[in-house]
Amino acid sequence: MGPVSVSFNNIVYNAEGTAAEILILPETIRLVKKLSHRYSKIGEKVAVHVVLTNNSKQDIFNVSLMIHSEPLYDFEYSNVEESWKCIRKGEERVVESYITPKRQGKFVINAAKATFLNDQHKVFTITSNEPWLDVLAESCVCQACGFPNPVDAIYCGNCGAKIKY
Repeated sequence: MGPVSVSFNNIVYNAEGTAAEILILPETIRLVKKLSHRYSKIGEKVAVHVVLTNNSKQDIFNVSLMIHSEPLYDFEYSNVEESWKCIRKGEERVVESYITPKRQGKFVINAAKATFLNDQHKVFTITSNEPWLDVLAESCVCQACGFPNPVDAIYCGNCGAKIKY
């Protein structure tokens, strides 16, 4: 599938490849969310990098960036929120956070969200791409006592509690 563009009120919203973009004709504000790696193990920290780039010909103001727009139920994480009074044209901001998977599976990590004002004080909200993470299991951690059990375990070898997947 090729690039998709929608024009509304002289603003072109364009999503293509791994990035979500908003084009303020003909300038571009770009928000990209990346993971340090695509494959992880249960309990292994994964870095989340969000890059906000102002490639427009104007400064943007009152910028607010939230790394995770919705809760991540299967991960330990901190929902980092950053704000800047101004990001000048040509500048880039990088925000980093970490997620730690609690169970195995293939997960879509929800988008980052940024809001800002242009020089005409119009409010814009953009979202990033949603990268995926494949969590491979070496062992399954018991929710009751934290003991690492084999992947195929039904009951915990330490406390006897039923393993929840």
